[in-house]
Amino acid sequence: MSVLSKLITTILVALLYSFNIGRDSDRDGLAIAALFASQNVIIFGCDLDISAGKNIKAQTLSQVPDAGITVMETNPTSSQFMDVFVNACMSKPEDPGNMSKNTWDNQTDVNSKSLYLASHFVLPIIVKQANGGNMYRLADKYTPDNYERFQQKRKTQAPIKRMGTASDISRTILFLASKEAEYITGAKILVDGAFTCSTGVV
Repeated sequence: MSVLSKLITTILVALLYSFNIGRDSDRDGLAIAALFASQNVIIFGCDLDISAGKNIKAQTLSQVPDAGITVMETNPTSSQFMDVFVNACMSKPEDPGNMSKNTWDNQTDVNSKSLYLASHFVLPIIVKQANGGNMYRLADKYTPDNYERFQQKRKTQAPIKRMGTASDISRTILFLASKEAEYITGAKILVDGAFTCSTGVV
């Protein structure tokens, strides 16, 4: 944390969409919220499941007791500033050939409509700001039911020899939101332990 603590030098405002994304034991939303809160970032966490969002807030406060964090089902925040917008998407194990219409509609609502609705709210705020803002989209792929077997297989495939964690994602986003990364824009950042370049799987 000694290096990371130097990255965010001013109080920022962050909107975390799909706040509850990730597995029960390793949630991206929690890792991002806790790390940003430790940097005095004011957080608005948004999730369709408001109770799950409140649980993420409680876990964040257990790690950072003085965190400034608000949970909401949509995005009616009155904040006039928005420095960081993080939107997460998901994918289900089915493909269009065997996926039900309800599953397809739900996934489209979460991945596409939520991005539009959040952007519709965030972009006008970012455009008005002299220093602009940062927008990030996370892709959280599904994992098979047998997660332990999946973990072991991934360890053999990735050159770094371990699964990625929510902390790997949150530290990357913190760096990208910092002044040090101001010239990185419009880029696709893979945080996968070199899995993609070594296997060709995307």
